[in-house]
Amino acid sequence: MAVLAPASGPSVLSVRNLVTVYPGRDGEVVAVDDVSFELSPGEVLGIVGDSGSGKTTLARSLLGLVSTPGRIIGGEIELHGRDLLKLSHKEMRQVRGREIGMIFQNPIRSFHPGFTIGWQLIEAATQHANISRREATENIVEALTWVGMPEPAERINDYPHQFSGGMLQRVMIAMSL
Repeated sequence: MAVLAPASGPSVLSVRNLVTVYPGRDGEVVAVDDVSFELSPGEVLGIVGDSGSGKTTLARSLLGLVSTPGRIIGGEIELHGRDLLKLSHKEMRQVRGREIGMIFQNPIRSFHPGFTIGWQLIEAATQHANISRREATENIVEALTWVGMPEPAERINDYPHQFSGGMLQRVMIAMSL
């Protein structure tokens, strides 16, 4: 896996010597092996690698979402100078969605099939920001407009299966805004 980002100015995100492992038949399998990078304001980071090289595990590590029985066994992750690995689950939940997020590769698996897209986006918005459901709805419709969703005020009442994969990807991007 290659991780490239030029460091210039104060870091927003600093990752040093990150190691994430999963148990395997013959011992631990290292999914993220000694990854380090700095990300400054305005920089874009590209993570490129073969299938199974640890790209998703790296992103999940940054977000505190490594699936059990996987675990981070070494390194540091600092966001705005705050050590994310020392935050409680509750504190990390506050950071996720407000300060750091991820657009997952498979948008269909990212949404619950039994709830409308609007309900799911409003729930996420009200949990991560101290705003009313009405304000969250307005913000979501605006974000869906930005990403080119046709008739966003109506589409928020649709269920995930009523969207194409590309439209669900747009919903994920809008959610990250």
